[in-house]
Amino acid sequence: MNDKDYNALPGLRRSDLFRILTSPMHFKYHTEHREESTPALVFGQAAHKLILEPESFLDEFAIVPAIDRRTKSGKQEYEDFTRQAAGKTWISEDDFKTIKGMRDAIMADSYFADMIEGGDHEVAVLWTDEKTGVRLKLKADIVDTANRIIYDYKTAISCADGVFEKSARRYGYDFQAGFYCSGMEAETLERYAFAFIAQEKTPPYAFRLYTCDRGFIASGKNKFRRAVNMYHECKVRDDWPGYGDEILYAEEW
Repeated sequence: MNDKDYNALPGLRRSDLFRILTSPMHFKYHTEHREESTPALVFGQAAHKLILEPESFLDEFAIVPAIDRRTKSGKQEYEDFTRQAAGKTWISEDDFKTIKGMRDAIMADSYFADMIEGGDHEVAVLWTDEKTGVRLKLKADIVDTANRIIYDYKTAISCADGVFEKSARRYGYDFQAGFYCSGMEAETLERYAFAFIAQEKTPPYAFRLYTCDRGFIASGKNKFRRAVNMYHECKVRDDWPGYGDEILYAEEW
């Protein structure tokens, strides 16, 4: 399922719900003031598409050619491009070459190629939380139903020891693992494992598999439970507080 169709589905997604753990105020502001796409976000979306669904890449993305728009022919060429690329997400030729290099590198490894090609891609799941009635949704990059594993592909600055792990702590990857496993288990009534496929964005485009242990997933499920409960309570009261009234003193830092 493409992003446009997925975005139109009802339900809270992981990236939205995660913000409520900062504060309900942050969550509410984010949902009412959606951020515009950034170059980094577009790059990540394009990488996902080319690596997971290369056959339909050009249906959603347009590669901006190097055009000298100062000339008459260049202006005409650019007009032709914008007309043909209407409704698509644009990426530069340089970004496309980088992403193609990333795909070539990871698919040259038979172990990772089998992992990527052996599962279902961009799997959307919608479910209702039994305890609160909150509607939720997810879109998993790769689902290996035979072995009950969810794989999430991420681009990374580095896969060197400790670097990706630092990003995992900063961006709440345990929450993601817990959220996705909870949704898939609600859908299938089967327990799922979770792993990250991380790949560097610079040559030689090295990659690494990070398998999440039970404690990591359990931590994420606990945070997910807390976030859903918090959202439900705030929605019922229509009250979205910030950090609260607690006063912190310098000696406590």
